[in-house]
Amino acid sequence: MRLLMRCHSPPGVFEFPAFASGSKALLDANIEAAKNGAVVIVGGGDTATLAAQYGAEDSLSHVSTGGGASLELLEGKASYFVTSQGKLR
Repeated sequence: MRLLMRCHSPPGVFEFPAFASGSKALLDANIEAAKNGAVVIVGGGDTATLAAQYGAEDSLSHVSTGGGASLELLEGKASYFVTSQGKLR
């Protein structure tokens, strides 16, 4: 299994169409990676908003508004939500 983590802010001011092409291209590359079997985790509020703006949430493995929380989960650290829902695998 391959893992691709995309976290933090999108490259570019995607809220303005004139500056959105870089962010959209990176999102498209993540979608393509997911189609090819990669686990794509999008973390961070702005990045989640970008995915939502283009209706891409269902094309990615996981979309989270918590950038730092997503990183901690990948590090194996337990969060309250994960531990309250069951064991961290």
